Amino acid sequence: MKLANSSPPKLARRPRVGLAFSWGVLGGLAVIAATILVTDSYSLAREAAAACWNKARATVAMAARRSPPARWWRLRKVTIPDLRTAVATRSYQGTVVEYSWTHGHGPGDVFVRLDGRGSCDLKLMRRRPKQQAIERYYAAVSRDGVHDILSTIDRIRFLYLLQERTGYIVLGYGRFSVTVTVDGKSRTLLFDGMQTVDDMETFDKARTAILSLKKELGVDFDWQPYGYTIGE
Repeated sequence: MKLANSSPPKLARRPRVGLAFSWGVLGGLAVIAATILVTDSYSLAREAAAACWNKARATVAMAARRSPPARWWRLRKVTIPDLRTAVATRSYQGTVVEYSWTHGHGPGDVFVRLDGRGSCDLKLMRRRPKQQAIERYYAAVSRDGVHDILSTIDRIRFLYLLQERTGYIVLGYGRFSVTVTVDGKSRTLLFDGMQTVDDMETFDKARTAILSLKKELGVDFDWQPYGYTIGE
């Protein structure tokens, strides 16, 4: 008896739904990724443009504020001691220069006072655990030494600097202060975390001239906040 052909029946081909679904998902993700990339690029470009614009506007405003006419206008009501006449005549009897650095995260506080007769007084207040040590130093500065410091301050036009606000706070920086008094009229300029001057190079030149008194005093009092370097 002849057996009928018993080959297995052919199965119908199923549509590749899973593959199509996978490609569809990948395509959607690609579109989403491209959209995010374009959006982020646009946002970044917009933020960069805004930052550049704000910086340019601030630069222009600062230049206008520091222009000669603006400086004259801002200084018109500021009391400026007549140091120029004192230097020209070498008459320093009523002239005093004071320098200090206080409240900074450093060795301690510094106070220096030099009068026109050459009397120089330095007080260092060292911060130590549970105590505060005070050191005092005195020196007699020659007339030429006094003239060198005061003429430097006058030549660089230190007293004509403008005080400005920084717009931010630097903790632990302390306060650098220089005061010049001539015949009872004083001007103080300071530099700390919130206030500065419009020309820090000039401020540092005046500070350096005062720090040269370490030769007469026999001690270096250029104390600064830890982690910072002021000037050279």
